[in-house]
Amino acid sequence: VRKFPPAGRYPIEALGSLAPVVLAVQRSTQAPVPICAGSALATASLALQGFADVDTLAGPVPLSLYVLTIAKSGERKSSCDRPFISGIRQFEKEQAIGLEAALQKYQNNYAIWSALRAGILSTLKGRKAITREQAEQNMKLLGPEPSAPPSRDRIVAEPTYEGLTRMLKEGQPSLGIFSDEGGQFLGGYALNSDNKQKTLAGLNDIWGGNPIRRTRQGDGAYTLRNRRLAAHLMVQPSVANSLLADPLAVDTGFLARFLIAQPESTIGTRKHSKSHLDQHCISAFENHQKKILNQPLPVDEKTNELELRTLNLSSAAKTVLVNFADEVELQQAKGGKFEGITGTASKSAEQAARLAGVLTLWKDFHATEVEQTEMEQATELASFYMHEAKRLVDV
Repeated sequence: VRKFPPAGRYPIEALGSLAPVVLAVQRSTQAPVPICAGSALATASLALQGFADVDTLAGPVPLSLYVLTIAKSGERKSSCDRPFISGIRQFEKEQAIGLEAALQKYQNNYAIWSALRAGILSTLKGRKAITREQAEQNMKLLGPEPSAPPSRDRIVAEPTYEGLTRMLKEGQPSLGIFSDEGGQFLGGYALNSDNKQKTLAGLNDIWGGNPIRRTRQGDGAYTLRNRRLAAHLMVQPSVANSLLADPLAVDTGFLARFLIAQPESTIGTRKHSKSHLDQHCISAFENHQKKILNQPLPVDEKTNELELRTLNLSSAAKTVLVNFADEVELQQAKGGKFEGITGTASKSAEQAARLAGVLTLWKDFHATEVEQTEMEQATELASFYMHEAKRLVDV
Protein backbone atom coordinates (compact mmCIF):
# COMPACT_ATOMS: atom_id res chain seq x y z
CA VAL A 1 0.00 0.00 0.00
CA ARG A 2 1.48 3.31 -1.03
CA LYS A 3 1.81 6.11 1.47
CA PHE A 4 -1.06 8.44 2.11
CA PRO A 5 -0.65 12.07 1.06
CA PRO A 6 -0.56 14.48 4.03
CA ALA A 7 -3.84 15.32 5.73
CA GLY A 8 -5.30 18.79 5.45
CA ARG A 9 -5.68 21.17 8.37
CA TYR A 10 -8.81 20.58 10.45
CA PRO A 11 -11.01 23.74 10.44
CA ILE A 12 -11.44 23.85 14.21
CA GLU A 13 -12.90 27.37 14.11
CA ALA A 14 -15.83 25.91 12.10
CA LEU A 15 -16.93 23.91 15.15
CA GLY A 16 -18.60 27.03 16.51
CA SER A 17 -19.56 26.68 20.19
CA LEU A 18 -17.91 23.22 20.27
CA ALA A 19 -14.50 24.67 19.36
CA PRO A 20 -13.46 25.75 22.90
CA VAL A 21 -13.89 22.28 24.44
CA VAL A 22 -12.18 20.59 21.46
CA LEU A 23 -9.21 22.93 21.93
CA ALA A 24 -9.23 22.27 25.68
CA VAL A 25 -9.10 18.49 25.24
CA GLN A 26 -6.50 18.75 22.48
CA ARG A 27 -4.23 20.94 24.60
CA SER A 28 -4.56 18.52 27.48
CA THR A 29 -3.94 15.33 25.49
CA GLN A 30 -1.85 16.84 22.65
CA ALA A 31 -3.58 14.35 20.39
CA PRO A 32 -4.49 15.23 16.78
CA VAL A 33 -7.36 17.72 16.56
CA PRO A 34 -9.61 15.50 14.35
CA ILE A 35 -9.75 12.84 17.07
CA CYS A 36 -11.10 15.33 19.61
CA ALA A 37 -13.40 16.94 17.05
CA GLY A 38 -14.88 13.59 16.03
CA SER A 39 -15.75 12.79 19.63
CA ALA A 40 -17.30 16.23 20.15
CA LEU A 41 -19.49 16.05 17.05
CA ALA A 42 -20.61 12.46 17.64
CA THR A 43 -21.55 12.96 21.30
CA ALA A 44 -23.35 16.22 20.52
CA SER A 45 -25.26 14.40 17.79
CA LEU A 46 -26.27 11.65 20.23
CA ALA A 47 -27.53 14.18 22.76
CA LEU A 48 -29.57 16.15 20.21
CA GLN A 49 -30.83 13.64 17.62
CA GLY A 50 -33.84 12.62 19.71
CA PHE A 51 -35.34 16.10 19.69
CA ALA A 52 -35.32 17.35 16.12
CA ASP A 53 -34.68 16.67 12.45
CA VAL A 54 -33.10 19.24 10.15
CA ASP A 55 -34.35 20.39 6.77
CA THR A 56 -32.22 19.84 3.67
CA LEU A 57 -32.57 20.48 -0.04
CA ALA A 58 -34.54 17.21 -0.23
CA GLY A 59 -36.65 17.36 2.93
CA PRO A 60 -36.04 16.72 6.66
CA VAL A 61 -33.35 14.23 7.77
CA PRO A 62 -32.06 13.09 11.19
CA LEU A 63 -29.37 14.99 13.08
CA SER A 64 -27.52 11.68 13.48
CA LEU A 65 -23.83 11.59 12.59
CA TYR A 66 -21.68 8.54 11.88
CA VAL A 67 -17.99 9.28 12.56
CA LEU A 68 -14.99 7.06 11.77
CA THR A 69 -11.66 8.10 13.31
CA ILE A 70 -8.56 6.20 12.19
CA ALA A 71 -5.50 6.32 14.45
CA LYS A 72 -2.91 3.83 15.57
CA SER A 73 -2.37 2.65 19.13
CA GLY A 74 -0.83 5.32 21.33
CA GLU A 75 -2.59 8.29 19.71
CA ARG A 76 -4.63 8.78 22.92
CA LYS A 77 -7.97 7.99 21.34
CA SER A 78 -9.47 6.93 24.67
CA SER A 79 -8.07 9.99 26.46
CA CYS A 80 -9.70 12.23 23.86
CA ASP A 81 -13.02 10.44 23.96
CA ARG A 82 -13.34 10.24 27.74
CA PRO A 83 -14.15 13.94 28.46
CA PHE A 84 -16.78 14.03 25.73
CA ILE A 85 -18.53 10.84 26.74
CA SER A 86 -18.26 11.20 30.53
CA GLY A 87 -21.42 13.32 30.76
CA ILE A 88 -23.39 10.59 28.98
CA ARG A 89 -21.92 7.92 31.26
CA GLN A 90 -22.84 9.94 34.35
CA PHE A 91 -26.35 10.42 33.01
CA GLU A 92 -26.70 6.67 32.45
CA LYS A 93 -25.46 6.00 35.98
CA GLU A 94 -27.99 8.40 37.50
CA GLN A 95 -30.77 6.88 35.40
CA ALA A 96 -29.79 3.38 36.55
CA ILE A 97 -30.51 4.33 40.17
CA GLY A 98 -34.11 5.16 39.29
CA LEU A 99 -34.35 2.03 37.17
CA GLU A 100 -33.70 -0.25 40.16
CA ALA A 101 -36.82 0.99 41.94
CA ALA A 102 -38.89 0.72 38.74
CA LEU A 103 -37.59 -2.81 38.15
CA GLN A 104 -38.55 -3.87 41.69
CA LYS A 105 -42.04 -2.43 41.20
CA TYR A 106 -42.37 -4.30 37.89
CA GLN A 107 -41.29 -7.60 39.46
CA ASN A 108 -43.88 -7.18 42.23
CA ASN A 109 -46.63 -6.29 39.77
CA TYR A 110 -45.70 -9.19 37.52
CA ALA A 111 -45.80 -11.64 40.44
CA ILE A 112 -49.26 -10.38 41.43
CA TRP A 113 -50.51 -10.49 37.82
CA SER A 114 -49.17 -14.03 37.33
CA ALA A 115 -50.83 -15.28 40.54
CA LEU A 116 -54.17 -13.71 39.60
CA ARG A 117 -53.99 -15.13 36.09
CA ALA A 118 -53.20 -18.59 37.42
CA GLY A 119 -56.18 -18.28 39.73
CA ILE A 120 -58.51 -17.39 36.85
CA LEU A 121 -57.24 -20.31 34.79
CA SER A 122 -57.69 -22.70 37.73
CA THR A 123 -61.39 -21.79 37.96
CA LEU A 124 -61.91 -23.33 34.51
CA LYS A 125 -61.41 -26.77 36.06
CA GLY A 126 -63.24 -28.75 38.72
CA ARG A 127 -66.83 -29.00 39.82
CA LYS A 128 -67.45 -25.28 40.16
CA ALA A 129 -65.81 -24.30 36.88
CA ILE A 130 -66.80 -20.91 35.49
CA THR A 131 -67.92 -20.42 31.92
CA ARG A 132 -65.70 -19.28 29.08
CA GLU A 133 -67.48 -15.92 29.01
CA GLN A 134 -66.86 -15.42 32.74
CA ALA A 135 -63.18 -16.34 32.31
CA GLU A 136 -62.83 -13.89 29.41
CA GLN A 137 -64.41 -11.16 31.51
CA ASN A 138 -62.05 -11.89 34.40
CA MET A 139 -59.04 -11.85 32.06
CA LYS A 140 -60.22 -8.54 30.65
CA LEU A 141 -60.46 -7.10 34.15
CA LEU A 142 -57.00 -8.48 34.92
CA GLY A 143 -55.51 -6.48 32.08
CA PRO A 144 -52.37 -7.04 30.00
CA GLU A 145 -49.12 -8.42 31.34
CA PRO A 146 -47.06 -5.67 33.06
CA SER A 147 -44.22 -4.31 30.92
CA ALA A 148 -40.67 -4.26 32.19
CA PRO A 149 -39.18 -0.73 32.51
CA PRO A 150 -37.13 0.18 29.44
CA SER A 151 -33.35 0.30 29.59
CA ARG A 152 -32.08 3.82 30.22
CA ASP A 153 -28.76 3.25 28.42
CA ARG A 154 -27.95 5.54 25.50
CA ILE A 155 -24.68 3.89 24.40
CA VAL A 156 -24.01 0.43 23.01
CA ALA A 157 -20.51 -0.73 22.12
CA GLU A 158 -20.60 -3.93 20.06
CA PRO A 159 -24.23 -4.77 19.24
CA THR A 160 -25.51 -7.28 16.74
CA TYR A 161 -28.09 -5.80 14.41
CA GLU A 162 -30.76 -7.88 16.12
CA GLY A 163 -29.62 -6.66 19.54
CA LEU A 164 -29.59 -3.06 18.36
CA THR A 165 -33.12 -3.19 16.97
CA ARG A 166 -34.33 -4.87 20.15
CA MET A 167 -32.82 -2.05 22.24
CA LEU A 168 -34.46 0.54 19.97
CA LYS A 169 -37.77 -1.30 20.40
CA GLU A 170 -37.71 -1.96 24.15
CA GLY A 171 -35.27 0.69 25.39
CA GLN A 172 -34.51 4.24 24.35
CA PRO A 173 -35.48 5.32 20.81
CA SER A 174 -32.25 7.34 20.53
CA LEU A 175 -28.97 5.41 20.85
CA GLY A 176 -25.30 5.64 19.96
CA ILE A 177 -22.69 3.08 18.94
CA PHE A 178 -19.48 4.37 20.52
CA SER A 179 -16.24 2.45 20.78
CA ASP A 180 -12.61 3.49 21.13
CA GLU A 181 -11.81 -0.05 19.94
CA GLY A 182 -14.07 0.01 16.92
CA GLY A 183 -12.28 -2.93 15.39
CA GLN A 184 -14.14 -5.18 17.82
CA PHE A 185 -17.42 -4.06 16.24
CA LEU A 186 -16.19 -4.03 12.64
CA GLY A 187 -14.58 -7.43 13.08
CA GLY A 188 -17.29 -8.93 15.28
CA TYR A 189 -20.39 -11.03 14.76
CA ALA A 190 -22.49 -8.20 13.35
CA LEU A 191 -20.14 -7.71 10.40
CA ASN A 192 -18.90 -11.23 9.73
CA SER A 193 -19.41 -12.71 6.26
CA ASP A 194 -22.86 -14.09 7.12
CA ASN A 195 -24.26 -10.90 8.65
CA LYS A 196 -22.38 -8.07 6.94
CA GLN A 197 -24.85 -7.25 4.17
CA LYS A 198 -27.82 -7.30 6.55
CA THR A 199 -26.04 -5.13 9.14
CA LEU A 200 -24.74 -2.58 6.63
CA ALA A 201 -28.16 -2.24 5.02
CA GLY A 202 -29.81 -1.89 8.43
CA LEU A 203 -27.38 0.78 9.65
CA ASN A 204 -27.83 2.66 6.38
CA ASP A 205 -31.61 2.67 6.88
CA ILE A 206 -31.35 3.92 10.46
CA TRP A 207 -28.96 6.71 9.38
CA GLY A 208 -31.54 7.80 6.85
CA GLY A 209 -34.36 7.78 9.39
CA ASN A 210 -36.21 4.97 7.57
CA PRO A 211 -38.56 2.62 9.44
CA ILE A 212 -36.98 -0.57 10.78
CA ARG A 213 -39.01 -3.59 9.70
CA ARG A 214 -38.37 -6.91 11.40
CA THR A 215 -39.96 -10.29 10.81
CA ARG A 216 -38.62 -12.94 13.17
CA GLN A 217 -40.10 -16.28 14.19
CA GLY A 218 -39.47 -15.66 17.88
CA ASP A 219 -40.27 -11.94 18.08
CA GLY A 220 -42.97 -11.79 15.43
CA ALA A 221 -43.29 -8.96 12.91
CA TYR A 222 -42.99 -5.31 13.90
CA THR A 223 -42.04 -1.93 12.48
CA LEU A 224 -40.07 0.69 14.39
CA ARG A 225 -40.49 4.28 13.25
CA ASN A 226 -38.61 7.42 14.20
CA ARG A 227 -35.62 5.78 15.89
CA ARG A 228 -32.26 7.53 15.83
CA LEU A 229 -28.67 6.27 15.95
CA ALA A 230 -25.35 8.14 16.19
CA ALA A 231 -21.98 6.41 15.92
CA HIS A 232 -18.29 7.03 16.57
CA LEU A 233 -15.89 4.21 15.81
CA MET A 234 -12.18 4.65 16.54
CA VAL A 235 -10.16 2.07 14.65
CA GLN A 236 -6.59 1.06 13.92
CA PRO A 237 -5.29 1.76 10.39
CA SER A 238 -5.08 -1.96 9.56
CA VAL A 239 -8.79 -2.39 10.35
CA ALA A 240 -9.70 0.81 8.49
CA ASN A 241 -7.77 -0.19 5.38
CA SER A 242 -9.80 -3.39 5.12
CA LEU A 243 -13.03 -1.44 5.51
CA LEU A 244 -12.04 1.28 3.03
CA ALA A 245 -11.20 -1.39 0.45
CA ASP A 246 -14.32 -3.51 1.11
CA PRO A 247 -16.49 -3.43 -2.07
CA LEU A 248 -19.65 -4.15 -0.08
CA ALA A 249 -19.03 -1.26 2.34
CA VAL A 250 -18.41 1.04 -0.63
CA ASP A 251 -21.18 -0.20 -2.92
CA THR A 252 -23.90 -0.14 -0.26
CA GLY A 253 -23.04 3.45 0.62
CA PHE A 254 -22.07 2.50 4.17
CA LEU A 255 -18.75 4.34 4.05
CA ALA A 256 -20.33 7.33 2.35
CA ARG A 257 -22.44 7.93 5.44
CA PHE A 258 -19.38 8.34 7.69
CA LEU A 259 -17.35 11.45 8.44
CA ILE A 260 -13.91 9.87 8.08
CA ALA A 261 -10.57 11.22 9.28
CA GLN A 262 -7.08 9.78 9.65
CA PRO A 263 -4.99 12.60 11.14
CA GLU A 264 -1.23 12.94 11.12
CA SER A 265 0.31 11.37 14.21
CA THR A 266 1.52 13.59 17.06
CA ILE A 267 3.47 10.78 18.76
CA GLY A 268 6.95 11.98 19.59
CA THR A 269 5.95 15.63 19.97
CA ARG A 270 3.77 15.44 23.10
CA LYS A 271 5.77 16.93 25.96
CA HIS A 272 4.09 16.87 29.35
CA SER A 273 5.45 20.34 30.05
CA LYS A 274 3.30 21.65 27.18
CA SER A 275 0.11 19.98 28.41
CA HIS A 276 -2.57 22.30 29.76
CA LEU A 277 -5.85 21.18 31.34
CA ASP A 278 -8.74 23.64 31.18
CA GLN A 279 -11.09 21.78 33.52
CA HIS A 280 -13.54 24.68 33.66
CA CYS A 281 -14.16 24.46 29.91
CA ILE A 282 -14.49 20.65 29.98
CA SER A 283 -16.88 20.78 32.95
CA ALA A 284 -19.00 23.40 31.18
CA PHE A 285 -19.32 21.03 28.20
CA GLU A 286 -20.33 18.10 30.45
CA ASN A 287 -22.92 20.21 32.26
CA HIS A 288 -24.42 21.43 29.00
CA GLN A 289 -24.50 17.87 27.68
CA LYS A 290 -26.25 16.56 30.80
CA LYS A 291 -28.72 19.45 30.70
CA ILE A 292 -29.78 18.33 27.21
CA LEU A 293 -29.89 14.65 28.17
CA ASN A 294 -32.10 15.45 31.17
CA GLN A 295 -34.70 16.94 28.85
CA PRO A 296 -37.44 14.31 28.39
CA LEU A 297 -37.42 12.86 24.89
CA PRO A 298 -40.60 13.69 22.93
CA VAL A 299 -41.93 10.14 22.74
CA ASP A 300 -45.32 8.65 21.89
CA GLU A 301 -46.11 6.52 24.96
CA LYS A 302 -47.93 3.84 22.97
CA THR A 303 -45.38 3.27 20.21
CA ASN A 304 -42.15 4.61 21.75
CA GLU A 305 -41.71 6.67 18.57
CA LEU A 306 -39.89 9.98 18.73
CA GLU A 307 -42.09 12.98 17.92
CA LEU A 308 -39.49 15.20 16.30
CA ARG A 309 -39.75 18.84 15.36
CA THR A 310 -38.06 20.11 12.19
CA LEU A 311 -35.24 22.62 12.30
CA ASN A 312 -35.74 24.77 9.21
CA LEU A 313 -33.12 26.55 7.11
CA SER A 314 -33.11 30.32 6.94
CA SER A 315 -33.09 31.70 3.40
CA ALA A 316 -29.44 32.72 3.77
CA ALA A 317 -28.47 29.26 5.12
CA LYS A 318 -30.30 27.58 2.24
CA THR A 319 -28.41 29.74 -0.28
CA VAL A 320 -25.09 28.66 1.27
CA LEU A 321 -26.13 25.01 1.11
CA VAL A 322 -27.32 25.27 -2.51
CA ASN A 323 -24.02 26.84 -3.58
CA PHE A 324 -22.05 24.14 -1.77
CA ALA A 325 -24.14 21.34 -3.28
CA ASP A 326 -23.79 22.75 -6.80
CA GLU A 327 -20.02 23.14 -6.45
CA VAL A 328 -19.61 19.56 -5.24
CA GLU A 329 -21.90 18.23 -7.98
CA LEU A 330 -19.73 19.80 -10.70
CA GLN A 331 -16.62 18.18 -9.19
CA GLN A 332 -18.21 14.72 -9.50
CA ALA A 333 -18.17 14.85 -13.30
CA LYS A 334 -15.64 12.81 -15.27
CA GLY A 335 -12.21 14.21 -14.56
CA GLY A 336 -13.49 16.14 -11.56
CA LYS A 337 -11.93 16.18 -8.12
CA PHE A 338 -14.56 13.91 -6.60
CA GLU A 339 -15.12 11.57 -9.53
CA GLY A 340 -13.81 8.62 -7.50
CA ILE A 341 -15.97 9.21 -4.42
CA THR A 342 -19.36 10.07 -5.86
CA GLY A 343 -21.12 8.19 -3.05
CA THR A 344 -19.53 10.38 -0.39
CA ALA A 345 -19.69 13.56 -2.45
CA SER A 346 -23.37 13.14 -3.28
CA LYS A 347 -24.16 13.01 0.46
CA SER A 348 -21.96 15.97 1.37
CA ALA A 349 -24.79 18.53 1.23
CA GLU A 350 -26.91 16.39 3.54
CA GLN A 351 -23.92 15.92 5.86
CA ALA A 352 -23.50 19.68 5.92
CA ALA A 353 -27.17 20.14 6.89
CA ARG A 354 -26.83 17.56 9.68
CA LEU A 355 -23.68 19.24 10.97
CA ALA A 356 -25.37 22.64 10.82
CA GLY A 357 -28.32 21.28 12.79
CA VAL A 358 -26.05 19.89 15.50
CA LEU A 359 -24.05 23.13 15.74
CA THR A 360 -27.27 25.17 15.88
CA LEU A 361 -29.01 23.21 18.63
CA TRP A 362 -25.83 22.86 20.67
CA LYS A 363 -25.56 26.63 20.62
CA ASP A 364 -29.29 27.18 21.25
CA PHE A 365 -31.40 24.15 22.14
CA HIS A 366 -34.62 26.04 21.42
CA ALA A 367 -33.57 27.40 18.02
CA THR A 368 -36.15 27.03 15.24
CA GLU A 369 -33.91 27.40 12.18
CA VAL A 370 -30.32 27.12 10.98
CA GLU A 371 -28.69 30.48 10.35
CA GLN A 372 -26.10 31.40 7.73
CA THR A 373 -23.13 31.28 10.13
CA GLU A 374 -23.76 27.69 11.23
CA MET A 375 -24.31 26.56 7.63
CA GLU A 376 -21.05 28.16 6.52
CA GLN A 377 -19.28 26.39 9.38
CA ALA A 378 -20.98 23.11 8.48
CA THR A 379 -20.05 23.26 4.79
CA GLU A 380 -16.43 23.88 5.79
CA LEU A 381 -16.50 20.81 8.03
CA ALA A 382 -18.26 18.71 5.38
CA SER A 383 -15.65 19.81 2.84
CA PHE A 384 -12.83 18.71 5.15
CA TYR A 385 -14.33 15.26 5.66
CA MET A 386 -15.01 14.90 1.94
CA HIS A 387 -11.39 15.67 1.10
CA GLU A 388 -10.29 13.20 3.81
CA ALA A 389 -12.46 10.50 2.25
CA LYS A 390 -10.92 11.19 -1.15
CA ARG A 391 -7.41 11.10 0.28
CA LEU A 392 -7.98 7.77 2.03
CA VAL A 393 -10.16 5.98 -0.51
CA ASP A 394 -7.84 6.90 -3.40
CA VAL A 395 -5.03 4.99 -1.75
